[in-house]
Amino acid sequence: MPVTLPVTLPVTLPVTLPVTLPVTLPSPGRRPARMFKTGRPRRSQAGRMTTTTLASVVFDCADPAALAAFYAKATGWRVGSGDADFAVLEGGPVSVAFQRVEGYRGPGWPDDAKHAHLDLKVADVETATKDLAALGATVPEFQPGGGDWTVLLDPEGHPFCVMSS
Repeated sequence: MPVTLPVTLPVTLPVTLPVTLPVTLPSPGRRPARMFKTGRPRRSQAGRMTTTTLASVVFDCADPAALAAFYAKATGWRVGSGDADFAVLEGGPVSVAFQRVEGYRGPGWPDDAKHAHLDLKVADVETATKDLAALGATVPEFQPGGGDWTVLLDPEGHPFCVMSS
């Protein structure tokens, strides 16, 4: 079952993500009561933290292939492996993937709920905004960036931002 976390990730593409996260793994054959625990991280028997490497950022959506194609055009990355239920973008420092969720409805904007979003750096925000709109993005009326960035919505309603590089 997918887990939705209330997290906003300020991601700039292309980006290098040297991410090391502490993870407490359950004993073999035992399932944790909660997938993510809060509080002080536990140490393994050897006294070291278990570390992980961020492999991809995955967005829920209704049409993975169409959304992957949109972001491939927006970023210059390539659509990699996939099927009707999953598509992945490759070519950056971390993969961005899209998975089909039956009955998916995009997040609202503006919305008090926290959602992950992508930040894209561009040479010219105004030109990039026009180009991305031509690819199928929309520019919502509410723009909290004060001119520092522009919020757009991808074809399924996920917000993302463009800002000067």
